[in-house]
Amino acid sequence: MKDKLINLEHNMLKLFSELEQLQHTIFNHEQFGQKHDLNKSTPPDWWIEEDKQLNLSHESMIKSLHNHIICYFDMMKLNSYLDVFIKKFGEFPNTTDAYNGIDFEPFNGQIYSQYLHELWSFLSPFDFFKKDLSVKQTGIKYLETILKNTATVIYKMGKKPTSEPQVYNEVKILLESIFPTSKNASSNFLKTAKEFKPDILIPELSAAIEYKYAKDETKLKTTIEQIAADVKGYNGDQDYNVYYAVFYVTNDFWGESKFEQVWADNKFPKNWRAFYVVGHDT
Repeated sequence: MKDKLINLEHNMLKLFSELEQLQHTIFNHEQFGQKHDLNKSTPPDWWIEEDKQLNLSHESMIKSLHNHIICYFDMMKLNSYLDVFIKKFGEFPNTTDAYNGIDFEPFNGQIYSQYLHELWSFLSPFDFFKKDLSVKQTGIKYLETILKNTATVIYKMGKKPTSEPQVYNEVKILLESIFPTSKNASSNFLKTAKEFKPDILIPELSAAIEYKYAKDETKLKTTIEQIAADVKGYNGDQDYNVYYAVFYVTNDFWGESKFEQVWADNKFPKNWRAFYVVGHDT
């Protein structure tokens, strides 16, 4: 009995992990469809086939995980907990709702599934399922705090940057001390964008960061528009799902409110975030 329970626990963890990976692929697939307005036109055959396969894979894994959980509670003789589980999730899972519930959560920088989140909450009391989701959330908060305070970081280091490399190299040193895997990180971006070429990669947060340096309003506006154009055809890397563009300006040309409005007007995907950082006039 003990071996069977251990095997079930192992399989549940494996299925949960595989579903988390699959939902990243599904999110990127859906983002591609939205960028190219495939709902308003006839999608290419390869996209239709991929959509079908992703749906089938997701449905199969959700059903398997659901059955494993029911079997586990039954073997553990947790009848009351099993009754609550079935009342909440049903005897048979709603795979369509689970699939449609995949989205990006800006707060913690993760591809988010409401269904998996609720499953995690239900399984979290069990020792074998201790998944600390707050680790990545905390990392994202640290990262964004540093990016927002780029000007302060550079000032404290006694630097007066006159180019993009002089900005991001100082920040990179700091980030490498906090996120060690960023030191030798690499990527497999399928399509090289003209403007978005990540200067910093942080694998443990699935984050890619690009810095832009602007000495005048025209450069700032043009760079945002160029990045926006690239994103529409940007396939990305499956290992990275949250993107940051940090715009370091020598003077406060726009103010943060106008910058945010221009960024919003360019309709960037949900998993792209931007920061407007005012440095020192050089």
